[in-house]
Amino acid sequence: MNQKRLTENDVKWVVNSLGELGVCIEGQYFFCYKGESIQYTSGDIGRDDEVPLLVRGVGKREFGEVVNPAAWYRPGFRCPDFYDEPVVWNSIGIIPDEVQKFYEWQPLPPPPGGVGG
Repeated sequence: MNQKRLTENDVKWVVNSLGELGVCIEGQYFFCYKGESIQYTSGDIGRDDEVPLLVRGVGKREFGEVVNPAAWYRPGFRCPDFYDEPVVWNSIGIIPDEVQKFYEWQPLPPPPGGVGG
């Protein structure tokens, strides 16, 4: 199967009327929710049954230059030069090794096809 390689221009950063940061990729909207992706369907959410969930592009400095970890905004916290905090699990249970590995720090791999495609 020959799949199209995504570029930076294929990903559009958006915000919804709940204040959630998300992306639009080829007309599909995904929002960050509890460390995972959520895709709302019409009627999933709204202030009431008559108010739809709205979405728009993110402004240049609306979320800052980058989206930083919440820990960096705690009173008295001093922003480090390097973020190396381990992920915090809030659920009880056994996490499969393949899932746990995803949440461990590892070098960022190069994009598919190498630099520039």
